Formats: sequence, C-alpha cells, structure tokens
Amino acid sequence: MQKLYLLLLLILSGCANAQTKKIGIYDWKEYKQMTPISVIDMQESDLLFGNSSSLSALIGDWLFIYDPYEGNQYSLFNLKTKEEKRILAKGNGPGEFLQPTQIFVDEGRQQVKLYERQKALFHTYSFHHAVRGEFRNPISVDDIGDVGYDATICGTNYVQDREAEDLKIFSLKDATGKTLARFGNYPGKSIKGLTDPMSILMLAQSRAIANPKGDVIVTAGRMNDWVAFYQLKDNQPRLIKEYFSIDAEAKIERGANFTRMTHNDKTITAYMRLYPTSKYLYALYSGAYKGYRPPYRYLQVFDWNGNFVKGLRFSERLNSIVVNEKEGKLYGLSKTNDEPCIYVYSLQ
Repeated sequence: MQKLYLLLLLILSGCANAQTKKIGIYDWKEYKQMTPISVIDMQESDLLFGNSSSLSALIGDWLFIYDPYEGNQYSLFNLKTKEEKRILAKGNGPGEFLQPTQIFVDEGRQQVKLYERQKALFHTYSFHHAVRGEFRNPISVDDIGDVGYDATICGTNYVQDREAEDLKIFSLKDATGKTLARFGNYPGKSIKGLTDPMSILMLAQSRAIANPKGDVIVTAGRMNDWVAFYQLKDNQPRLIKEYFSIDAEAKIERGANFTRMTHNDKTITAYMRLYPTSKYLYALYSGAYKGYRPPYRYLQVFDWNGNFVKGLRFSERLNSIVVNEKEGKLYGLSKTNDEPCIYVYSLQ
C-alpha cells in the first residue's frame, strides 16, 4: 500500500511540475523589461516600408528586409554605413522572382537560400553575391514539389506545411521534393470535427524553423500557444519537448473551390517570428486579440533541448526580429503611425 501511495505521489508531482513549466513560459510578469540602446529611424529612408515589411535575415552588418512594394521584393540595409538598396525585382526573367517570401542564412556553408513560394523553389546563393544584391546565377535551385503555406531549411533538407494529412501538419522533404517524414500533431481540440486536410492546417497553422546544425526542428503556433521541439535522427523527427496553453479559435468555411478562415474576438495572434542561432531559439510572441493591443510584445528564449531559458518584453510593437549572437544584439522592426524604426537591444 505504501509503495502504491509513493507511486501515485510521484505521478502527481510529475504532473504538477509539467503544469508549472507550461504556465511558466507565459508568466509575463516575470519577463525582463527591455529598453533599446539605440534607434535607427527609417522614416527618411528611400526604402518603402508597408505593414507587411519585416526583418528577414542578417549577414554581418547587412539586414535583409522583406519589403513588398509593387510586388514581393526585398531590401538590403547596412547597419553600420546606412547604405541601402532594393533587390529582387518581380518577374520571370533572370534574377527575378514572382513571390519570394523568405530568406534563410546557412552560416556553415556561407550560403543564402531564397524561398519562392509560388513555385515552391529554394534558390541558393553565396554570401558574397547575396550582400551585393546579385541573384541572377544561383548555385542551385531545389524544387520541393508542392506549393505550401510555408517552408524552411533544415540542413540539406526542407520542412514544409502544406496540408494536414493524417492530422500531421509538417513534411520533411529532401532537395528533390521527396517526403522523408510527416510529423506535428496539433495538441488542441479545435480541429476536432474537421475532416479535410486544408481546414485542419488553416486552424492549426504553425511556423517552423531548424537549428543551424539541422538536427532539431521547432514549430510554434500562429494562433495558439503551441511550441514543440523535434530531434532528428536518420531523417525521422522525434518529439522531445512540447508546450501548449491556448487553443486556436477561428471559423473555417469550406466550399467547393475554397477554404476560408474568419477570425473572431477569441482569435489570438501568437508566435510572429522564430529566429535561430547556434545557441538559442528566439521566439517573438504577440498575445494580441482582435480589437485588443496588449502593452507589450514578448520574446521567449529556448535552448535547442527545448528548455525555456528566459523571457523578455518590449514596449515597442516589434513585428519581426533578427539576432547577432556574436555581438549580443537584437534588432527589431516596428512601424507605428507610419514611422518605421529599427530598435537595437543588448542581450548581454
């Protein structure tokens, strides 16, 4: 009887600890308040920042900024010299792209990978050509096969979310588009009752990123507090850590030729950006509901074992971040009252 009591006590203690950890990463009052050490005013810049503009990648002092104007294009901005230039013209010609939505930095190979969503293509360039704005002659072009919501690099492979087949949201693909694994089971109840894969994906949609080594994949919810860490072995993802708090809330309408999602007052804007460095994952969190603007934006820092390291909060309404881990600096873009600024924070 005593052994049974001890066993039950251990089980209950384990549950209590897990619950504390889950709540702990959303305990906002414990987050450290951050104050910018400097501000770069972009209002006088020749670059044109719309509401969708965001910081995308950082190579040395060069910032890649997703800056859609007359099509989906990018801009380059030098943090030290303030030099700026627009790159990636829209079109089908050499060095032109129809819908370039993401740029990824592969520091190990000294390469940049550009994702063209409309064609599901990854274009690879050297650092040298990327910071010069030269995108006419890629080193390689990988076709991952299916046009999806999003895609990211994972070592020499790619992670894509397209349709939630068998309730699994993500696909691990090689450079030829071959599916190596399916993973990511959304832990919430909001998808129950949905039968078509696109409706499930839209409601449980999440972001994904991999560490620079390409052996850990992290997913985080766009409309829910779901963060999951997967260890890769032989191209098979294994869940090693998961945090979940708020379920997704939205209305899904399915027609003969469309799937539509409508937000309501309970729909949360959760994880806005995942930024990987060799040491940490930085996750920018909004916590905004329709019609409600919280006073802070939050940053959660994790190690690559999935452990929550610390939480930070910003009074500035950052919509995207990049991190220079070597210099211990975080750069965040904010566009308030049509006045774009890049805020600089010390992480040391």
